Amino acid sequence: MQYLSPNVLVVAKSVQTHQRTAVEVAEEALSKAETHQDEWRAFITLTPELARKHAEQVDQWLAEDKRLPLAGVPFAIKDLFDVQGVATTCGSKVFADRVATADATVVRRLVAAGAVMLGKLNLHECAFGFTGENPHYFFPAVDYLKAQRARRRIRAAWSKVFSQVDCLVTPTSPLVATRFGQQSADLPGGPKPLVRAYLDLTLPFNLSGHPAISVPCGISSDGMPIGAQVVGKPFAEGTILRVAHRYQQVTDWHRRTRETA
Repeated sequence: MQYLSPNVLVVAKSVQTHQRTAVEVAEEALSKAETHQDEWRAFITLTPELARKHAEQVDQWLAEDKRLPLAGVPFAIKDLFDVQGVATTCGSKVFADRVATADATVVRRLVAAGAVMLGKLNLHECAFGFTGENPHYFFPAVDYLKAQRARRRIRAAWSKVFSQVDCLVTPTSPLVATRFGQQSADLPGGPKPLVRAYLDLTLPFNLSGHPAISVPCGISSDGMPIGAQVVGKPFAEGTILRVAHRYQQVTDWHRRTRETA
């Protein structure tokens, strides 16, 4: 029986109302993750034992009538965030043996709300990229320092823009997901390295520190999802979350999924 749904609320409600257990949902999610791992390489570390422990705890909490808004909802987190007892590699061999001694706040709060962690997700080395391709666990320190020096200038420029608006809406990316191993993209201005193309519309806000969220806004001709990026003023996460939520109330792009084998 299939227990997973692309809708978080559907999964949580089914577990809250005892239509299925958190353990059942976790086992299906782990099975799917393990089945596709060799093809997709989505995870740096799968944590099945931890997932089962979280799921069992959720079922116990529900038996005690504890309120859990994310009861049984599977999640995975980029390998930038600490999970106690699990290595946080940041996608780099430099940190391959760095084992976390405590959970990051975001992990702790998700688990406390009933979510079940499946593992740590792959990423560009030290998150310096977009596609997540990482053929070898080097540390781009020089590039990182250059970016930090540019950050102040970029933030000042965006401050002028945000003095006139509450938020900005842009494409999340100038192109949809590409084939694994693709190195460049043909764009209207000419060919561009793939990593540069993907980062053109998001990197400025990563550097400036402005909060942003991406929401589904369409489907390409070959069935790939298209995203819209909503960007807000510093510390205005509430504003962009409300805009994104309102958009999803009047559209159904977030409910459309692409079937996988």
